Amino acid sequence: MKSKNQAVFALIVKSTIVFLPLLLSVGIASGQSALSPSPTITPTPVLSNQEREELARLRAEKRIQQQVQSDFNSAFSRTTILLNVWLVILSLFPVAIIALFWLLRRVVIREIVDRAMQQLQGMENLQNQLTTVKQEAENVIQEAKKINYELEQETTALQQKIKSEQENVSLLTSELDLAKAQVLGRLETELKKSQENIENLESKFASGLSKLEFDVQQQREIALENLGKLVSVMAEELSNLKSGMQQQQEVAVADLEISKSEFTSQLFKWQSDAQTQKDIALESLTKLQSEFADNLSELQRDAQKQKEITFESLGELDKQLKLELSELQVDAQEQKNKIVESLTVLQSEFANKLSELQGDAQKCKELIIENLEKSGSEFTSQFSELQVNAQQQKILILEKLERLETEFVSQLSELQLDAQERKDLILQELTEITPESIPEAGNSEVKEEIQEQPQQPELTADEYVQQGDGLFSKRRYEDAIAAYNQAVKIQPDEPVAWLKRGLTLGRLKRYKDAIASYDRAIQIQPDYHQAWCDRGVAFGNLQQHQQAFGSFDKATQIKPDDAVAWLNRGLSLVALEQYEEAIASLDKALEFQPNSPKIWDKRGYTLVRLGRDDEAIASFNKALEIKPDYASAHYNKAACYALQRQVERSLLTLQQAIELNPRYKEDAATDLDFDEIADDERFKQLIAE
Repeated sequence: MKSKNQAVFALIVKSTIVFLPLLLSVGIASGQSALSPSPTITPTPVLSNQEREELARLRAEKRIQQQVQSDFNSAFSRTTILLNVWLVILSLFPVAIIALFWLLRRVVIREIVDRAMQQLQGMENLQNQLTTVKQEAENVIQEAKKINYELEQETTALQQKIKSEQENVSLLTSELDLAKAQVLGRLETELKKSQENIENLESKFASGLSKLEFDVQQQREIALENLGKLVSVMAEELSNLKSGMQQQQEVAVADLEISKSEFTSQLFKWQSDAQTQKDIALESLTKLQSEFADNLSELQRDAQKQKEITFESLGELDKQLKLELSELQVDAQEQKNKIVESLTVLQSEFANKLSELQGDAQKCKELIIENLEKSGSEFTSQFSELQVNAQQQKILILEKLERLETEFVSQLSELQLDAQERKDLILQELTEITPESIPEAGNSEVKEEIQEQPQQPELTADEYVQQGDGLFSKRRYEDAIAAYNQAVKIQPDEPVAWLKRGLTLGRLKRYKDAIASYDRAIQIQPDYHQAWCDRGVAFGNLQQHQQAFGSFDKATQIKPDDAVAWLNRGLSLVALEQYEEAIASLDKALEFQPNSPKIWDKRGYTLVRLGRDDEAIASFNKALEIKPDYASAHYNKAACYALQRQVERSLLTLQQAIELNPRYKEDAATDLDFDEIADDERFKQLIAE
């Protein structure tokens, strides 16, 4: 820009230098035309009147001519000045046009720069708006989660209230049952008391009978004559007592019958001795009969009175019990109706609040979705083409790189095989050298060593594979690879040898060579399930998750009941951020291994990525139920709690994970999932210990 300005200024200076003489000449000409010639002084002769008139006329004409000449000169000078001005203007016109164009160019450039800056600012504003919209969306999502959490808490509180009300109802029913039991207990106690009174009466009656029997025994010699009559009278009286005392006197009657049978058996023995005292016994028996009848009548009266009293008390207790039961039922029904009404009111209020919250959340969600769709459509329309082109170029580059890698790996494997063959040929040639071919000037010790060296026997492919397996178990991976190379050299169409060669290369982290071996095994046997699985693992270690997914998918097609293949397929989908398909794959793995804590843990992690935190917590709990010391499940569960901002649960679960595996202390310090609780002092202390 500075060079252009200097050129313009130089052009202006040159034009002014060129037109300066013209301007100066015009000024000189105008100055000369303005000067009039000076008159010469001549002597004035004497003139006549006619001559004077002629002279005056001539002078007037001369004045007119001078005035015309001066007017002409002034007009001519004006026209020359105007012409000079126009010439200057015309000479400066291209300079002015150039300057004008330069100024227009600067204005246009400034306008373009301003518009570009405005567009950049617009892009930055759009990006800021996108970030703000994303943050608002995240905030809204968090608020929605909070609302859901609050609703869950309210529902739990309502459930607890309902449970408490149910417990109150159950307490009321238990109290009713207790009241019933108490009333029944009282009735039973009253009945027991009445039964005890009856038993006391029966015992008194039995004691009286025993006394009578004792008196009869004392007077057995006198009472033998009238025993038959006494037995009949006693039987009649006992039957009357049985009818009066109802069922509760059956025991006493049975005892009396037993005593009567015993007594009669004894009486038959005593009849021979009691014959002499019949007369005396008759008199005593009449007296005893009268006394016994009086006692029985009194006893019957007392029993009837007590019976009436007990029946009256039972009736009163029954009435009181019925009244109390009716009152309790009325109170329970009223409380039940109140509880039901309060529950219906709470339910209606909760439903209204829930519907309002859902409506507000739905409106916010729709607004956010509309804003996101608008901004996303504008943003995606601008970047979709770039992404498509970049993706196509990336795919082409990856394909070229894969081709080059496969070609390089195949060439490298061939070179390794050729080198191994040359090495074997050299070793065979060395072993075939005889001691006679060695010059006599050599040392005798070297001759003895060559003579003592046994010739190495040739092995079969299976023997080389077994040898490689032994070396693999001893972690001598390089020697194992040499053995497997010999096996595939002898028998190149054996897929197992190629598979084991790939496994050993994978232990040495030579994943590309391992993939070449797996490809050779699959080329020999396309449905080789293990080769597909190990190929997917090698691609996963190379972070080529799309190829890993293809390998695991093929493995599940060959063997659909392999839970490990389904698990690895799901993990590759998680790495590709295809979480829904990953969940389906992990669920398929759980069908075959439902007690695998690793599968449950990975399923919970994937659900966290989808924002389905409650299901994720359930999966983590299932993994810990199977294996309580599974540290990964504790850690992922703590991360899920951190995303939910449940600080206490997150810290407690994270502490358990760190106690099981201290490595998670470093992971938690850099994990973005713990950003919500990163400012908490307890979290800082936990990861700093």
